[in-house]
Amino acid sequence: MDIDEPNGNGEPSGTSRFADVKLSVDAYTLDAASGKRRLRDIEADGNLVFEEPKPPRTKATEELHRVWNLYPGGMPELREADLLAADPSTEYKEEVKEEEKAGDSREAGTLMSPEEMEDLRSAVVLDLNSARNELWWVLELAKALASSASFAADPPPEPISAPGLQRKKALPPKPAAVPIMTPAPGAKTDDVPPVLPPGTYTSTPAAAPERPAAVVAHELELALSAKAAALDECAALIDAAVDELRLMNDTGERWSAEIRALRLGEGGKGQWAVVPKPDFGRTGESAKDVVIPYALDEAPSSVHARSMAAFDLDPRKDDLAFGARSYYRLRVVFRTGGTGGPQTASLAYNSNSESGTAAEALAAAQLETVDEELFNELRVEAQRLDVALVEPQNISIRVGKDKLSFQLYDSRAPPDDLPTTARCDALLAGARLGLLHKYQRRKQKLIDNPLVPSQSILFPLVNVLQFAAACRTVGPMLRGFEDALKSAGRRAKLVERYSACEGPDAVVRLLAARSKVDVLGAVYTLEIEDCPGLTVTVTAPAVLSVTTPRATFPMRDLEGLAPLAADAISAQLSSLAFPSVRDGAGGEGAVFFDELDEVVIAGAFGPLSITLPAPYDRVCASVEGTSVAAYDSAEAAQSLEEWLCDLGRAAVTEQ
Repeated sequence: MDIDEPNGNGEPSGTSRFADVKLSVDAYTLDAASGKRRLRDIEADGNLVFEEPKPPRTKATEELHRVWNLYPGGMPELREADLLAADPSTEYKEEVKEEEKAGDSREAGTLMSPEEMEDLRSAVVLDLNSARNELWWVLELAKALASSASFAADPPPEPISAPGLQRKKALPPKPAAVPIMTPAPGAKTDDVPPVLPPGTYTSTPAAAPERPAAVVAHELELALSAKAAALDECAALIDAAVDELRLMNDTGERWSAEIRALRLGEGGKGQWAVVPKPDFGRTGESAKDVVIPYALDEAPSSVHARSMAAFDLDPRKDDLAFGARSYYRLRVVFRTGGTGGPQTASLAYNSNSESGTAAEALAAAQLETVDEELFNELRVEAQRLDVALVEPQNISIRVGKDKLSFQLYDSRAPPDDLPTTARCDALLAGARLGLLHKYQRRKQKLIDNPLVPSQSILFPLVNVLQFAAACRTVGPMLRGFEDALKSAGRRAKLVERYSACEGPDAVVRLLAARSKVDVLGAVYTLEIEDCPGLTVTVTAPAVLSVTTPRATFPMRDLEGLAPLAADAISAQLSSLAFPSVRDGAGGEGAVFFDELDEVVIAGAFGPLSITLPAPYDRVCASVEGTSVAAYDSAEAAQSLEEWLCDLGRAAVTEQ
């Protein structure tokens, strides 16, 4: 409608209100309204694929995004020097601004002004934009040339006709229309190959040939066999999942029973600390994962950190999972006497004989930790002794003539080369008890009293062995004197009394360092008929006290005790012999007792000598005269008292 026509009343309208309005429609709107679309690709079956119309802003954004992604590091990696080196034929003349000339004359070391910094930033941004635009055109041209060059080299395959069918020779397909590309300004138009859209071909392929029935049947067989194999795999997966669930359920029930037994405790409730953890997606008490610390309560934090056991999350494992179980145990080997003497050992533990219960495994692991810490403590104390030999897995200590050894062995292959005795078992138990008391002392020193003295584990054991060695020496020696007196016809009795015979409290107090070492003691009394006898007191570690009718004195040399006891018993027998000799002489004055020398004078035979020679197993008596045979209790057929009577009668006859 003409806007200058008169209105409905027939009157001229004059100047139109739409005179200054201008309407413009872009190409996108026109193409969308007319249904025009750009060809994007030609498929193998001849179908045409068109591009979806997009607004100019969207197309520009996509093109920018594509060009920007051509470089892995992005456009900021571009450098002006690289662009200049790529095109050395072009010379670039840079105009030097007055501000730059003025800046060159600036003194060195001065800062740029804000205006100079802004100008520099603007110049850099403009140079980068210019270089980016030029590079974009170069990349677009290179991509188009590379895409069109591969079409003639790799044409699509020719159509294959089915066998047995005769078809008329098809006319060659018409070549696809090549879009006319406008050359870039300044480019040569001679011998320029046409630029085709990506994905197009030089010829349109024919329809796909029909496939033989045998090939189709073979492919169906392969598909059926693949389907059967897939079904078998699915069935196997289902069976495996069911077995896994059943195994997890059984394991959870077993672990639940084990945890309940540990909490109740067959040896006492609360023996083991059971710390629950999250159930890792499963529900119920049987599925919970627990951690059980099995170190001693008084042990250092480093021992607690590595002494942890847990029920393994793998249901195929029946045993507990230990973080650092070494399976090393400690045993005591004791050799009596010198080199080549009999050796005994404590009972060795065999970890292969465990029944598999959690309580038994925890008890074994706890003792392994105790033995390892005990061996370390003993090694530290033994290194201070001159009589000790320290090796990586053996500690040997000489205790008099005996030898005490602590050996660390693998419980999975325990040694069984030595006989076991209760003494070695007691020594090992005493060492473990000493470690426990040492831990208690350390805790008491940290919490309560810092002046608490430190406790030794090795010294109480050595003192006990020294005391036992002293008792083992004194007892048999006095028992030999008893047998010798009995063989001589004199009634004698050895009485033994021990300070710890009524109970183990004394030894426990000694190992716990709550009492001194002299708490252990033994008293040996040799009672002789009609004689005062002899008393020997042994106090730990090896202090002797000998009591005779004349005096009481201490001794430390066990080797000198036997001669001293023999002299004391001989003196008592000499005093006892005078009445017997005098009765045999009929009370004659030829026989008398010399109180100064404490000997009996048997007339012309001279003094009477009664001795107990080494090895102190017999009583001998003799006089100076040869007419009377000497007496030896081991060979004589009569007692010493009868021989003394015969001596008295012989002395009277000789007179």
